[in-house]
Amino acid sequence: MTVIPWPAGHTPYVTPDQLTQWPTGCQWSTFPPATGGVQPTPAQKYAVLAMICMQASQRVDQIVNQPLRSVETTEELSGPDFRVTVQWSSGNGRFIAARWPVTQVLSMQVAPNSGWPRQWTSLPAGNFEPEYPVDGLYGASVPSANSGGQAILFAPGYVTWPCGWPGQTVSGRQGFRVSATYLSGWPHTCLTAAASAGDTTISVDDCTGWVITGTSGTAIGAAGVIYDALGGGMEPVTCTTASAATGPGTLTLASPLSYDHGTGIMVSAMPDTAIWAAALLAGRAALIRGATATVIQTTGGRQQKTAGGLDDEAREMLTTFRRTV
Repeated sequence: MTVIPWPAGHTPYVTPDQLTQWPTGCQWSTFPPATGGVQPTPAQKYAVLAMICMQASQRVDQIVNQPLRSVETTEELSGPDFRVTVQWSSGNGRFIAARWPVTQVLSMQVAPNSGWPRQWTSLPAGNFEPEYPVDGLYGASVPSANSGGQAILFAPGYVTWPCGWPGQTVSGRQGFRVSATYLSGWPHTCLTAAASAGDTTISVDDCTGWVITGTSGTAIGAAGVIYDALGGGMEPVTCTTASAATGPGTLTLASPLSYDHGTGIMVSAMPDTAIWAAALLAGRAALIRGATATVIQTTGGRQQKTAGGLDDEAREMLTTFRRTV
């Protein structure tokens, strides 16, 4: 199988090379079926499997109601209220983001909620941070499945009870408008160029989340895995620097690669449970397309899988990743 790079930021959570090599129980060689006695070409097979992988990844995001890959989000909320509160003991503001785990807060702004157009006051760097960082994902040698949190803490005085602002008389709930730009999710990308054993840099389609600025102000890199089902096999990698904050670029590794890896191979810090759920949903998508598209094998003591059964199993695996607000 010839693997090709994915569009920037669109590497699916499971890839065609993984489907064909992993023990998923699916006979992917039968998909798509021959038409009029003519067998599909390898390129046609790869294109169809790629579409299935993208559909499965979108299904994962649909089930958990958020993207699991690392993304940058700007979100605005009014407070004090349920999702923007003030801690009575410290006076710190608390912003509950919609997406999680929050890995880095890039910027925050506050404005009087009654003022139009908005007159934003930017919080200085160092005055905001994730309340619950993802343990083991950054500054570690192996990736962690720790889920982290979705709350952001910010310095006292920017949102208060009662709500007051210079030159205005404002009190009660929702007196302020708060804007937060943050990174959430797990770094996820693919190789855009072949890598060789001994290399300490890799070219990838998306650098988002692979290096963040920690609460101490220092840059720290994420731990991930190169999921190579065709070449040298899987190997862990730890990133130290990235050439770009988001989008295509290069990642510098803490130690040289042990194996050769081809273009298009997935590199991810996403928990294995989420990746395997995507593989199950790929089987579901294949079955929905028609009973003759592929075969879900049976094993001793187990019933043959159905599309609904695969969906249910994937949903159970993804329970801990679901968006909560």
